[in-house]
Amino acid sequence: MNKQQQLPVTTVAEWPPGTYPENLAAAPDGSWLVTFLSHNRIDRVHPDGTITVFATLPAMPRGIAVVQDDAYVVAGSNGRDNWRLYRISLAHTGAELVCELPDLRLGNGLAASGRHLLVVDSAEGTVTRINPENGAYAVWIEDELLTSPHDSLPGVNGIVVEQDDVYLTNTARSLILHTPLVFPNLSVVADQIVGDDLDRHPDGSFYVATLFHDSVVQVRPDGSRRDVVRNLATTTAVAIDPANSDFVWVTAAGTETIPARLVRLQVNS
Repeated sequence: MNKQQQLPVTTVAEWPPGTYPENLAAAPDGSWLVTFLSHNRIDRVHPDGTITVFATLPAMPRGIAVVQDDAYVVAGSNGRDNWRLYRISLAHTGAELVCELPDLRLGNGLAASGRHLLVVDSAEGTVTRINPENGAYAVWIEDELLTSPHDSLPGVNGIVVEQDDVYLTNTARSLILHTPLVFPNLSVVADQIVGDDLDRHPDGSFYVATLFHDSVVQVRPDGSRRDVVRNLATTTAVAIDPANSDFVWVTAAGTETIPARLVRLQVNS
């Protein structure tokens, strides 16, 4: 595949224009859970492309992570005193409040780390560690590299945990960042890349959703990069398929006239 060639794209699910998917997570049965800012809702996209409503919440669901038989979701709206973590059984037994998160201002990316969850705060420039068993939480890392110098753009945004490493995007600063899980200490992996969400492929490449740049960028281990898909309006989240790493899944919010979509990219074709 040459530098400019894009990956094959398959649209798996579609929603009306004005629908805003924000994050996604894989369920063990091959379905995908997609959070929606526009409808305070989480949809489930089944392997055959069928869409069902997985859960509705009293506030905007943002970050989502699946741990065994449960989905954990951070939901709230801009500002303090209204952010919460919910647990929702994959067997559809309803949403259970795990804890309130009054120190968050803009909860966003969420990832599992052992028995804990890590949630980014795109406004405060922090990452908070939560114990979902008892609701205990504390700021895990805060650093200027996680903050935003612009009120109109989020700072730290996407997060992926891979064994003993954590990778993050900072949208406003156009950075991919790394920190070890033990003794957190941030370093820059890549710059000049506006990333919303990201995931890391087993080959060491990052796949980055670029939001208003309407693309997905691959950043290879040697630092080289390419647009693997372009003209995909408002890419918000990206995830490597846990069952088959040849597939990369992407949510795209579309526009007022272009439908929102969940698409599948084929890496090795």
